[in-house]
Formats: sequence, C-alpha cells, structure tokens
Amino acid sequence: MLWSIVGATIAVGIPVFILSWYVFQRLFARGALDVTTTGKDFDKSVSKLGKSMKDDVTIESQWFKFGGGFYGIGAVWTLIIVEAKDIAGFIFNFPGLDVLLEGGILGLIIDFFVNQFQNFITAILWFTYWGDGTMIIVYLGIAYFAYYAGVQLARSMSMEELKAWIADMVEEKE
Repeated sequence: MLWSIVGATIAVGIPVFILSWYVFQRLFARGALDVTTTGKDFDKSVSKLGKSMKDDVTIESQWFKFGGGFYGIGAVWTLIIVEAKDIAGFIFNFPGLDVLLEGGILGLIIDFFVNQFQNFITAILWFTYWGDGTMIIVYLGIAYFAYYAGVQLARSMSMEELKAWIADMVEEKE
C-alpha cells in the first residue's frame, strides 16, 4: 500500500500539482479568473471562461476541452503521457516505411486518426489508466489533493514570486 501511494504521488500527484498550478497561475495572472473568488462562484467563473476559450490553442483550452477543473487536469496529464509514449515507441521501434505504407497512404491516415481517438478515450477515462486498476481511489485522492494544492499555490504565489523563492532557497544552500 505504501509503495502504491509513493507511485501515485510520483506518477500523478506531482505532475497534477505542477500542471494545475501552471494553468491557474496563468489564468490568474492574465486576469481571466479572480483570485478572490471561491466555491461555487469560482466553479461558475471557470465554466464561463471555458466557453469563451473554445478556439484557443493553449494548454488552458485543451484543459477546457476535457471539462476543465480537476477532471480536465487529470485528462490533460494522461493525454500528455499517452502521446509521449506513442511518439517514443514510434521513434525507437520504427517499423520502416514499407510497413507503415503497407495499407497505403489512406490506411496510414486512418490508423493515425484511430490511434488519436483511442488516446482521447484513454485521456477521458484517465483515472483507469494509472496504476493497476486496484488503487483507483488512491490515485484519485492523491490527484485531487495535488490539484487543490496547485490551485491554492497559484492563488497565493505568482510566477515571479515562485522564482524569487526558489532563488532564495538555492542561495541559502550555497
């Protein structure tokens, strides 16, 4: 159980914390969301913002495509990992052009879109992707805690303040 918690923290908790901090810090810094808004009013603001960002090509708009909030952060992180594994697998296990074009160009294009659809479904069902399926509640709990902590850090510390804090920490160690 302890190793499952450690694994969940490394695989999901830390990345979700960083991603949620990054997304919300950008939204707060731009003034797209009010730092002082909380609870249901905050959820309404996020929802309203998501509708206005449909055509943007940013990490925030991708997050909104997955519903925004906690669920969206988990889905975006899962999609990043699934796509990265696909790309690495393709590069390091390149089958050769003859195999890729075995079904013709149209077959290659269809295979590509089928793979993208599968990755999208995996991202939507992100909570089943992590772990071995027996610890879904642990992964969800750690991910939600990390999401909440990331949002709270984004409310209280801007990018510049975080950089200054890290610089101070490094100077103290030297």
